[in-house]
Formats: sequence, structure tokens, C-alpha cells
Amino acid sequence: MVAEAAKAGFYTSASGKKYPRLQILTIAGLLDGTQRAGHPDHAPDMNFKKVKAEKTTRQAVLL
Repeated sequence: MVAEAAKAGFYTSASGKKYPRLQILTIAGLLDGTQRAGHPDHAPDMNFKKVKAEKTTRQAVLL
């Protein structure tokens, strides 16, 4: 199972750091702190585009 997970390769995040695509973790390892899931940190300026502000100040009629 570990060899099959290793064959999946790595994911390269926007910051350039590599993470395994498949990670085999156990509940016991997660609860006792010996294992931790590796995942990219959220960086709002790297992942999402900012929306332009609307220029109108009137709210549309809903009903």
C-alpha cells in the first residue's frame, strides 16, 4: 500500500513546496501526534482573485 501511494507522485503548491498526492495515515497516529497530514497552507493572495467592487450604490428590487 505504501509503494502504491508513493507511485502517485507529488503535488507542487503555488508556493513551490511539494506534498505527497496520497498519504497513508492512521487514526491512532493522528490522535497520539506521531503522524500529521501534510497539506499546503491557505494563502488568499496566491489562490483566489479579488473581486472588483461594484460601482452602483442602488440595490435591485428583489420582489
